[in-house]
Amino acid sequence: MPDAPVSLPDGGRGRLRELARDGFLLLAAPGADVQSLARCAAAATPAPIRGLEIMAVDSDGALAAALKSEPGEVWLVRPDAYIAAALVEPSADELATAIRRAVGATAEVTVAA
Repeated sequence: MPDAPVSLPDGGRGRLRELARDGFLLLAAPGADVQSLARCAAAATPAPIRGLEIMAVDSDGALAAALKSEPGEVWLVRPDAYIAAALVEPSADELATAIRRAVGATAEVTVAA
């Protein structure tokens, strides 16, 4: 994941990697329901989940430009700031599958939307 400058939730400025350190980060382009996806992700793993809209943290457009973000895209970012999955308008099951892969799980999990 590019370590772009971002606006932090507390109003300060920082780097994207600061936002990704505390569990999984769902970074959503416009058109993706990040809050609903975060709830689905939380049901798929006991790991902490943070859901953020790119536009809420990308004050200068550097992150959206680096990702070449398109409407409805969602990035699942691991705590080490590597992209675990890039999904387009994912369903709850698609997101759960991506999380399972990211944590190395093999059991099938179905998440209700």
